Amino acid sequence: MIKLILFDLDDTLYDSEEYIKSGFKAVTSYAVEKYGIDPDTFYSFLYTLRRKYKEKEIFSHVINFFSLDPSTVIEFISVFRSHKPRINLYKGYRNILKDLKTVYKLALLTDGDVQVQTKKIEALRIKSIFDKIFFTAKFPHSKRKPSPFCFTIIADVFKISTNEIIYVADNPFLDFIGAKKAGVFTLRVLTGEFKDLVVPSYYDAHYRIEDISVIKHYITDYF
Repeated sequence: MIKLILFDLDDTLYDSEEYIKSGFKAVTSYAVEKYGIDPDTFYSFLYTLRRKYKEKEIFSHVINFFSLDPSTVIEFISVFRSHKPRINLYKGYRNILKDLKTVYKLALLTDGDVQVQTKKIEALRIKSIFDKIFFTAKFPHSKRKPSPFCFTIIADVFKISTNEIIYVADNPFLDFIGAKKAGVFTLRVLTGEFKDLVVPSYYDAHYRIEDISVIKHYITDYF
Protein backbone atom coordinates (compact mmCIF):
# COMPACT_ATOMS: atom_id res chain seq x y z
CA MET A 1 0.00 0.00 0.00
CA ILE A 2 1.31 3.45 -0.93
CA LYS A 3 1.39 5.80 2.04
CA LEU A 4 3.69 8.61 0.88
CA ILE A 5 4.02 10.50 -2.40
CA LEU A 6 7.42 12.18 -2.60
CA PHE A 7 7.93 14.99 -5.12
CA ASP A 8 10.96 16.59 -6.68
CA LEU A 9 10.61 20.39 -7.09
CA ASP A 10 12.40 21.97 -10.08
CA ASP A 11 10.70 21.18 -13.40
CA THR A 12 8.50 18.63 -11.64
CA LEU A 13 6.06 21.03 -9.97
CA TYR A 14 6.92 24.24 -11.82
CA ASP A 15 8.87 25.35 -14.88
CA SER A 16 12.41 26.18 -13.73
CA GLU A 17 12.84 28.37 -16.80
CA GLU A 18 10.50 30.80 -15.03
CA TYR A 19 12.98 30.96 -12.16
CA ILE A 20 15.88 31.69 -14.51
CA LYS A 21 13.96 34.50 -16.20
CA SER A 22 12.92 35.89 -12.83
CA GLY A 23 16.51 35.90 -11.60
CA PHE A 24 17.86 37.46 -14.78
CA LYS A 25 15.28 40.25 -14.51
CA ALA A 26 16.36 40.92 -10.92
CA VAL A 27 20.03 41.10 -11.96
CA THR A 28 19.14 43.32 -14.91
CA SER A 29 17.31 45.76 -12.65
CA TYR A 30 20.32 45.81 -10.33
CA ALA A 31 22.75 46.42 -13.20
CA VAL A 32 20.61 49.20 -14.64
CA GLU A 33 20.32 50.98 -11.30
CA LYS A 34 23.96 50.63 -10.24
CA TYR A 35 25.84 50.72 -13.54
CA GLY A 36 23.48 52.47 -15.93
CA ILE A 37 23.49 49.61 -18.42
CA ASP A 38 20.78 49.40 -21.08
CA PRO A 39 18.24 46.87 -19.72
CA ASP A 40 17.27 45.28 -23.04
CA THR A 41 20.88 44.72 -24.09
CA PHE A 42 21.86 43.36 -20.69
CA TYR A 43 18.93 40.94 -20.34
CA SER A 44 19.24 39.71 -23.94
CA PHE A 45 22.93 39.00 -23.45
CA LEU A 46 22.24 37.12 -20.21
CA TYR A 47 19.62 34.96 -21.85
CA THR A 48 21.80 34.29 -24.88
CA LEU A 49 24.36 32.73 -22.54
CA ARG A 50 21.69 30.71 -20.71
CA ARG A 51 22.00 27.48 -22.70
CA LYS A 52 25.76 27.51 -23.04
CA TYR A 53 27.16 28.29 -19.60
CA LYS A 54 26.57 27.69 -15.91
CA GLU A 55 25.65 30.44 -13.46
CA LYS A 56 29.11 31.73 -12.55
CA GLU A 57 30.35 31.47 -16.15
CA ILE A 58 27.34 33.45 -17.40
CA PHE A 59 28.02 36.36 -15.09
CA SER A 60 31.76 36.21 -15.80
CA HIS A 61 31.08 36.63 -19.52
CA VAL A 62 28.62 39.44 -18.78
CA ILE A 63 31.08 41.53 -16.76
CA ASN A 64 33.73 41.07 -19.46
CA PHE A 65 31.31 42.13 -22.18
CA PHE A 66 30.24 45.26 -20.29
CA SER A 67 33.77 46.00 -19.01
CA LEU A 68 32.78 45.79 -15.34
CA ASP A 69 35.10 45.12 -12.42
CA PRO A 70 35.71 41.35 -11.88
CA SER A 71 34.30 41.59 -8.36
CA THR A 72 30.92 42.46 -9.89
CA VAL A 73 30.33 38.78 -10.60
CA ILE A 74 29.87 38.22 -6.85
CA GLU A 75 27.25 40.98 -6.76
CA PHE A 76 25.31 39.51 -9.67
CA ILE A 77 25.35 35.99 -8.26
CA SER A 78 24.18 37.29 -4.88
CA VAL A 79 21.30 39.22 -6.48
CA PHE A 80 20.33 36.19 -8.56
CA ARG A 81 20.29 33.78 -5.62
CA SER A 82 18.65 36.13 -3.12
CA HIS A 83 15.92 37.55 -5.34
CA LYS A 84 12.24 36.85 -4.66
CA PRO A 85 11.23 34.49 -7.47
CA ARG A 86 8.24 35.12 -9.69
CA ILE A 87 7.23 31.54 -10.38
CA ASN A 88 4.04 29.49 -10.44
CA LEU A 89 3.05 25.85 -10.13
CA TYR A 90 2.07 24.17 -13.37
CA LYS A 91 -1.57 24.83 -14.20
CA GLY A 92 -3.95 22.83 -12.00
CA TYR A 93 -1.20 21.38 -9.80
CA ARG A 94 -2.24 23.15 -6.60
CA ASN A 95 -5.67 21.52 -6.63
CA ILE A 96 -4.19 18.15 -7.59
CA LEU A 97 -1.72 18.27 -4.70
CA LYS A 98 -4.44 19.25 -2.25
CA ASP A 99 -6.57 16.36 -3.49
CA LEU A 100 -3.70 13.88 -3.11
CA LYS A 101 -3.09 15.18 0.40
CA THR A 102 -6.57 14.04 1.46
CA VAL A 103 -5.48 10.43 0.91
CA TYR A 104 -1.68 10.29 1.18
CA LYS A 105 1.17 11.86 3.07
CA LEU A 106 3.07 14.27 0.81
CA ALA A 107 6.76 15.19 0.99
CA LEU A 108 9.17 17.25 -1.07
CA LEU A 109 12.79 16.33 -1.87
CA THR A 110 14.75 19.14 -3.48
CA ASP A 111 18.35 19.71 -4.59
CA GLY A 112 20.35 22.91 -4.54
CA ASP A 113 21.20 25.65 -2.07
CA VAL A 114 18.80 25.53 0.88
CA GLN A 115 18.13 29.28 0.93
CA VAL A 116 17.51 29.40 -2.82
CA GLN A 117 15.16 26.42 -2.72
CA THR A 118 13.36 27.82 0.32
CA LYS A 119 12.66 31.05 -1.57
CA LYS A 120 11.17 29.02 -4.42
CA ILE A 121 8.94 27.10 -2.00
CA GLU A 122 7.79 30.36 -0.44
CA ALA A 123 7.09 31.92 -3.83
CA LEU A 124 5.06 28.88 -4.89
CA ARG A 125 3.13 28.94 -1.59
CA ILE A 126 3.34 25.17 -1.14
CA LYS A 127 4.98 24.69 2.27
CA SER A 128 1.68 23.93 4.00
CA ILE A 129 0.79 21.30 1.39
CA PHE A 130 3.69 19.05 2.34
CA ASP A 131 4.01 17.09 5.57
CA LYS A 132 7.79 17.34 5.35
CA ILE A 133 10.37 19.03 3.11
CA PHE A 134 13.82 17.51 2.65
CA PHE A 135 16.82 19.42 1.28
CA THR A 136 19.50 17.15 -0.18
CA ALA A 137 22.09 19.89 0.43
CA LYS A 138 21.86 19.05 4.13
CA PHE A 139 23.17 15.55 3.43
CA PRO A 140 26.87 14.74 2.86
CA HIS A 141 27.75 14.85 -0.87
CA SER A 142 28.14 11.08 -1.06
CA LYS A 143 24.62 10.60 0.28
CA ARG A 144 22.77 12.98 -2.06
CA LYS A 145 20.96 11.87 -5.19
CA PRO A 146 21.55 9.55 -6.95
CA SER A 147 22.42 7.74 -3.70
CA PRO A 148 19.60 5.64 -2.15
CA PHE A 149 20.43 7.21 1.23
CA CYS A 150 17.94 10.08 1.20
CA PHE A 151 15.08 7.74 0.32
CA THR A 152 15.81 5.38 3.18
CA ILE A 153 16.06 8.35 5.56
CA ILE A 154 12.69 9.66 4.38
CA ALA A 155 11.12 6.24 4.95
CA ASP A 156 12.58 6.22 8.47
CA VAL A 157 11.21 9.71 9.21
CA PHE A 158 7.69 8.66 8.19
CA LYS A 159 8.11 5.23 9.86
CA ILE A 160 7.19 3.38 6.69
CA SER A 161 8.89 1.01 4.26
CA THR A 162 10.51 2.37 1.08
CA ASN A 163 8.08 0.26 -0.98
CA GLU A 164 5.27 2.35 0.47
CA ILE A 165 6.67 5.47 -1.28
CA ILE A 166 6.11 6.80 -4.80
CA TYR A 167 8.70 9.29 -6.02
CA VAL A 168 7.68 11.75 -8.76
CA ALA A 169 10.49 13.59 -10.56
CA ASP A 170 11.75 14.67 -13.98
CA ASN A 171 15.51 14.08 -14.30
CA PRO A 172 16.43 10.55 -15.46
CA PHE A 173 20.15 11.13 -14.86
CA LEU A 174 19.77 12.02 -11.22
CA ASP A 175 16.40 11.12 -9.75
CA PHE A 176 15.53 7.48 -10.24
CA ILE A 177 18.62 5.28 -9.89
CA GLY A 178 18.92 5.71 -6.13
CA ALA A 179 15.17 5.66 -5.57
CA LYS A 180 14.81 2.32 -7.36
CA LYS A 181 17.79 0.86 -5.49
CA ALA A 182 16.07 1.85 -2.25
CA GLY A 183 12.89 0.04 -3.31
CA VAL A 184 10.86 3.17 -4.08
CA PHE A 185 8.31 3.14 -6.91
CA THR A 186 9.14 5.91 -9.41
CA LEU A 187 7.17 8.06 -11.85
CA ARG A 188 8.90 10.30 -14.37
CA VAL A 189 6.83 13.37 -15.21
CA LEU A 190 7.55 14.54 -18.75
CA THR A 191 8.14 18.22 -18.07
CA GLY A 192 11.20 20.46 -18.14
CA GLU A 193 14.36 20.13 -20.18
CA PHE A 194 14.42 16.30 -20.08
CA LYS A 195 10.82 15.73 -21.21
CA ASP A 196 11.76 14.43 -24.68
CA LEU A 197 14.89 12.58 -23.63
CA VAL A 198 14.98 8.82 -24.21
CA VAL A 199 17.28 6.96 -21.81
CA PRO A 200 18.07 3.31 -20.99
CA SER A 201 15.70 1.72 -18.48
CA TYR A 202 18.46 1.73 -15.84
CA TYR A 203 18.19 5.52 -15.65
CA ASP A 204 14.48 5.86 -16.21
CA ALA A 205 11.58 5.63 -13.79
CA HIS A 206 9.28 2.62 -13.60
CA TYR A 207 6.66 4.61 -15.53
CA ARG A 208 6.44 7.92 -17.38
CA ILE A 209 3.48 10.29 -17.03
CA GLU A 210 2.46 13.54 -18.73
CA ASP A 211 1.47 15.28 -15.49
CA ILE A 212 0.67 14.51 -11.86
CA SER A 213 -3.09 14.28 -12.42
CA VAL A 214 -2.73 10.56 -13.23
CA ILE A 215 -0.90 9.55 -10.04
CA LYS A 216 -4.04 8.20 -8.41
CA HIS A 217 -4.67 6.12 -11.53
CA TYR A 218 -1.23 4.49 -11.26
CA ILE A 219 -1.67 3.77 -7.57
CA THR A 220 -5.07 2.19 -8.19
CA ASP A 221 -3.81 0.06 -11.08
CA TYR A 222 -0.54 -1.16 -9.61
CA PHE A 223 -0.99 -1.31 -5.86
